[in-house]
Amino acid sequence: TMLLNTTDTTRELHLQGVTVCLVVMQKAFAETNSLQRTTKFFYTPASRRSEAGIPIGPNFSTPTSSHYGRTLSLFTTPAPAFTVLNEKDILYLHLLFALKDPTVGILES
Repeated sequence: TMLLNTTDTTRELHLQGVTVCLVVMQKAFAETNSLQRTTKFFYTPASRRSEAGIPIGPNFSTPTSSHYGRTLSLFTTPAPAFTVLNEKDILYLHLLFALKDPTVGILES
């Protein structure tokens, strides 16, 4: 199944999915804010387009999305590393930062 990947769909997924979960978790467990961080094993896929010129890509927000803002502090990998485009290199960087961070609580891929 191909999903339309536009700025609007990416923003809505983030605002109606990830953001809602984070707000609910913080309200329910305010004392645990930032006790655990996430290692997000992620790489930026190559940009593609359909024959009709429609962008094809991930249907989820990425740490390089402009609306991530303050949520980058939830990840073990710092923002500059997410600009690495080589899949093997960025996965290696994620692992290195995860091993260095004693507050890792979630591994996400």
